[in-house]
Amino acid sequence: MKKITFLLVFLSTLTYGQKAGHKHYSWVKNVYFNADFTQFMSNNLNEIAYWDVATMKPFWVFEAKQFGCEIPDFWYFNPTTNLEYFKIFNSRECVKLVDTKKLLFSTFTSANNRLFEKIEGDYIVRKEFSGKNEIIYLTNVKTNQEKQAYKGKHLSFNYNIIDNQLYINTGEEVKRLDIASGKWEEFPFVTKYPHLLVKVENTLFSNNKMFDLNTKTTKPFLYYNPESFPLIKDKLLMIDLPNNKFGLFDMFAQNCTYYPFKHVNSQKDVVKFVGYNQQKNMIYFLENEKVEGKDFYYEKSFLSSYDSVTGNYIQSISLNDLSSESILAERKKSDELRAEREKIEEEERKRDTPENRLRIRLSKLYSQVFMNTTNKRMYQVVPDKPIYEGNLVRMNALHHNKTKIEEVYDRIENIEDQSKYVRVQQFGKCYVCSGEGVTHQGGTSTVADYEYTLGVKVVKTTTTTSGCQHCGGGGLIVK
Repeated sequence: MKKITFLLVFLSTLTYGQKAGHKHYSWVKNVYFNADFTQFMSNNLNEIAYWDVATMKPFWVFEAKQFGCEIPDFWYFNPTTNLEYFKIFNSRECVKLVDTKKLLFSTFTSANNRLFEKIEGDYIVRKEFSGKNEIIYLTNVKTNQEKQAYKGKHLSFNYNIIDNQLYINTGEEVKRLDIASGKWEEFPFVTKYPHLLVKVENTLFSNNKMFDLNTKTTKPFLYYNPESFPLIKDKLLMIDLPNNKFGLFDMFAQNCTYYPFKHVNSQKDVVKFVGYNQQKNMIYFLENEKVEGKDFYYEKSFLSSYDSVTGNYIQSISLNDLSSESILAERKKSDELRAEREKIEEEERKRDTPENRLRIRLSKLYSQVFMNTTNKRMYQVVPDKPIYEGNLVRMNALHHNKTKIEEVYDRIENIEDQSKYVRVQQFGKCYVCSGEGVTHQGGTSTVADYEYTLGVKVVKTTTTTSGCQHCGGGGLIVK
């Protein structure tokens, strides 16, 4: 029986005790809207919040660890399109499904995957691989009926669903399926490569070209990969982080107009596009500021909206609890931690020896995951181990198969050298070897068996197994 847990214990302390937003010591990392942009969810370093746009306040804010999974250095959060459920999982393979409104959580099962299927128009798209072919299936969300829509050689085409029509781009031509009637059309739009298509009004865009579906004519287009930019009605959204502004590129006039962000930060990578409400002509960005004092700082995150026609700033929702009580409480905690740290540092200074300095260097590496730049393998420094003779550090060579983790050692100077080891924030299963760490290549050859069959030809089958070059044999890669 599936175990279901109710967050009753935390309801009184967090749902009502922390309704002003996220704690201010961490930027908000992500924002996810529901379909009509009336609600959204957000997460920072260790919290998840569920918000009401009308009141600009959260329904609740919880620490991520309270949904049933331990939260180590890496954890992930993924809501459904309608925000009714979300999935939370960590790097230790703990996965939970959470009911957003009832605050029930249970172990995630394969049956729950359907909740997270992407709906495009009136259809859910499912891909299936059969030999060298890729098959596209479409399920009507209203009738729940599935049918095969297209079959082609793997990697020979790409597809979009636009206005309940399936577009197939093979690079040599574009095919369009009216899903309801089952009628196909073909267009002489040669993109050379099977890229995703962008459709604005009655024109397709791809690979520096634009194709008029009415006149069947092709013209040059400025951008090679328009599908990589968010589409805002008939414009592409450009983000110029170094100059703290965003641009709207007119697809037909092929020029761009730029507008300033409301909230800026010295770290240029903290602005993120999170949504476009076509009905209200509003573009949403996640913006961040950092306020620094003499001996403290705090983060301010905002969900800011802009008019998609004029580019004008509309309003911002503060995503942090910036009440004086919250800030003072966190400052008090920070002061206590700093005082404790200064006390320890003072004691360390009194015992300032080469051995102590080496131990401090080692403690900063504990539990950190690194990728060796030479062999591409992931390594984690084992905590609470001493430095060994020759300045050797004990590490685990990580493997997607937990039973294949190996004990290894390397010099601390090598681990600190960024040209040899790169610190890793997120990692996951290697898609080349599917986490095995090895690749298999088979082949056949015809030989003559003179010893037994007097020259009769025999087909010989061989399989070569070799370490995966993409992940270094560990089955893990940087995400």
